[in-house]
Amino acid sequence: MPAAVPCRFDDLAEEMDALLDTGSQYCLMRLDVARELGLDTASEDDDRVTVKHGAGLYHGVLVRRRVRIPALLGEELVAEPPWFVTEDWDGPMVLGMTGFLAALRAFGCMPGVDADEEGLFCFLQA
Repeated sequence: MPAAVPCRFDDLAEEMDALLDTGSQYCLMRLDVARELGLDTASEDDDRVTVKHGAGLYHGVLVRRRVRIPALLGEELVAEPPWFVTEDWDGPMVLGMTGFLAALRAFGCMPGVDADEEGLFCFLQA
């Protein structure tokens, strides 16, 4: 069951949903978001990596950007994970394990009771 988590980058006013994926090694940033943040995927300063995905190999860069996850109770989650950015990814924003989920003390998803009820992403910061 896919889980969409609302998130916001410091430099952007718009909140967007990201897919919570415990099977994804990295967080994946959409190219349009990277460009809005002023990131250059051709920069020599970034760490170049290749990611193997079910659809093939993706070549890109790892960049760190702070992301905020709003909280219904307590304090929002603020993290600065490594984001994989590639010109070839046309999928959703993804929150993955390395640097994000692995850094939390605990996390879980609580599905909505009814089909029209939204679920919750629950977390404890380390």
